[in-house]
Amino acid sequence: MNEFRRSKILYTGTSSSSVKRRKFPLRKAGRLIVFVALFLLVAAGSFYMMRWERLLIRTIDIKGLSSLSEEEIRNTVAGQLEGNTFFFTPRSHVFVVSGSRLEQELRDKYPKIFSAEVKKTLKSSLEVIVQEREIWGIACTKTEVAEIQSGVSEKNETRKTAGPCFYIDRSGFAFEEVSSFEGGVFPVLYKGGEGVLGSLPVSQTEVEGFEKINEALASINLSLLSIEFLEESEDVRLMLKDGWALLIPFNKNPTEWAPVLRALLLGEIKERKSELDYVDLRFGNKVFYKFR
Repeated sequence: MNEFRRSKILYTGTSSSSVKRRKFPLRKAGRLIVFVALFLLVAAGSFYMMRWERLLIRTIDIKGLSSLSEEEIRNTVAGQLEGNTFFFTPRSHVFVVSGSRLEQELRDKYPKIFSAEVKKTLKSSLEVIVQEREIWGIACTKTEVAEIQSGVSEKNETRKTAGPCFYIDRSGFAFEEVSSFEGGVFPVLYKGGEGVLGSLPVSQTEVEGFEKINEALASINLSLLSIEFLEESEDVRLMLKDGWALLIPFNKNPTEWAPVLRALLLGEIKERKSELDYVDLRFGNKVFYKFR
């Protein structure tokens, strides 16, 4: 029988799977090059946009001022826009300027500023609308100790003379120091403690208490100049425009003591009101008073 031998045919050509394996790295390299190119293009465009002068703040408009210096406020804002942030972006770029940060900076540096609204425009300008605090009255801390006679009991009461004084708004916020003042122009509150600029030497409740007491006194033809909060007590000493003092519990409703004071002035005091030194209404229906 004829023996047949199987022949082996060797193919030296490259298989399709080998081609695919060789092409795949080339595709990855191509995609990486495209990605890097796009990244560099975007980075270059971003750098150009961030440095483009048409998007940098060039003018600063300040509005709403009544007593503060416009030039000083503008210089403060301009100082906050100097230099760069994120290594290369100017702080004056319209996309970088932070209105809230500028407002906080102005309020910290100028306690008289109640609010500062910052508006940005695409015309390279910044508009800052400032609202200043309004003067409600004056708050004074008390530092030096002096003994006085209360006239109510045999023991002395400690009273402290006025220390630093500040203009305050209706919330009690101290926004400007006062070196001297004339009584009767603004309400005055004297209270212990170390008052500093930008703090609350008195509370809004105490401010409203002054208004409430003054309204009650006005109903009996009296005018309140100042309130002094007595140490370690809820009592206050009211100084009236007529030149005499009134001692009352601060937290007591004026409807409780005002009728008693009215009856006293119309009854026992009468024409001698100008001779009064003080009237003490801290003990309910028991009234103490003293002439000079």
